Amino acid sequence: MSWEFPPLVTPSVFLGSPSDVKDLREGVRRQLDELIDKMADDHGVRPFLWEWSGDHIRDDYLPQYPHDRPYQASVPLPAGPNCVAAIFLFGERIGSALPPDFNTAPIDGTPANVSAHPLIRYWRKDVPENGFPLTGSTFEYLVAEMASTPRLVVFLGDEYSLQSDEHVLDQNWGLNLLKNQCESKNYEESDRWRTEEGIPQRTALRNFFRYIKQDRATPVEIAPSKEKALEIIRDFLVSKLQIGEPGRINPFRGLTPYDVGDNRTFFGRDSLRKLIVGSIRSLAENGLPERRPFFRIFGGSGSGKSSLMRAGVIGHLSSPLTLGNWVAHVTRPSDLASSDTTKNETDVLLPLYLDCLAGITRDDHRTEDERATDRARALKDLRIVSPEHRAATAVERLVEALDARRGLEGKGPWRLVLGISLRSAWKR
Repeated sequence: MSWEFPPLVTPSVFLGSPSDVKDLREGVRRQLDELIDKMADDHGVRPFLWEWSGDHIRDDYLPQYPHDRPYQASVPLPAGPNCVAAIFLFGERIGSALPPDFNTAPIDGTPANVSAHPLIRYWRKDVPENGFPLTGSTFEYLVAEMASTPRLVVFLGDEYSLQSDEHVLDQNWGLNLLKNQCESKNYEESDRWRTEEGIPQRTALRNFFRYIKQDRATPVEIAPSKEKALEIIRDFLVSKLQIGEPGRINPFRGLTPYDVGDNRTFFGRDSLRKLIVGSIRSLAENGLPERRPFFRIFGGSGSGKSSLMRAGVIGHLSSPLTLGNWVAHVTRPSDLASSDTTKNETDVLLPLYLDCLAGITRDDHRTEDERATDRARALKDLRIVSPEHRAATAVERLVEALDARRGLEGKGPWRLVLGISLRSAWKR
């Protein structure tokens, strides 16, 4: 059976999990809302939970589908331009198997088909020792994996137990909350849970856990408590996705101008920022081929031009939360026209190209230190090239990086935004 899945209609952090960790998923939703409320520029990002409806979800967010289709068919996919990231939570269950005729086109070619811990489309309770079924949660994860959506997976339990080869009922999956609850009942109900739920669900979940651990692009965390899980997820949201205000950043800068990294704490220029960003997007998408998109911000000395450009505009466009693929560089005319006669003139553009190269090849799961290391490595490689060919080589590598990343994130073509900061005397 084939059908189209509805799209996410707003920039969203997709929260997925089986029903046994529903309370934790709701806790993540509240935490995410609190972090978003602290941001000067939230990029319109909202949490998405398939079962939750609130002020941030439009009435048509979940279109109604015919009753002959599974409810999963009405849930948007954790992929595409509006999916900022996906967070998956697991406890003791992997979920219920989707019907055999479920539309799996979004995961065609998934590496799970040929994994040592493979996806099993036609799943029975006596699941093979090494495989896992296609459930709502595993389907959503595989979609995010295929789309290269930034993602995090958190399992409740203790690390030693989950990675051991003990019998699954002896492992601490989901802090054993369901197991303890069921074993407190009479013998018949407890035995029925072990046979029909406990063993098949935990076996499949362990196989899925081992499959995910093979994917180095996916951060997999094991949390010994719900509090620790929330802490891990908060760190992912703040440091990796730049959602919320890190405690170390002081929004009151005094006479110090704001820079690109201060986008989350640059308050008070919302209307101007939206106007300028909208104009730049329109120029980039609808401009004439023979004219380069250009937008000028001008004003008196000390009026905040540089801060608006750097933190408001460039910071917005270069954020991992923004729609589209933008790589940014901020410079001054003096940086582009060196008066130092001892310096080769082909070197003055290298900082621009290196900055763009680092931005294009950035991985949302890497740290700033790792990105700085890549930048230093790129500079070292370019220094080997003869001076007269250095700038051209940098441009070639920049184009190669753009081509290599084209279409991977499903967010459209890559664009360069160059901010040039002038003194007020230069404005005419």
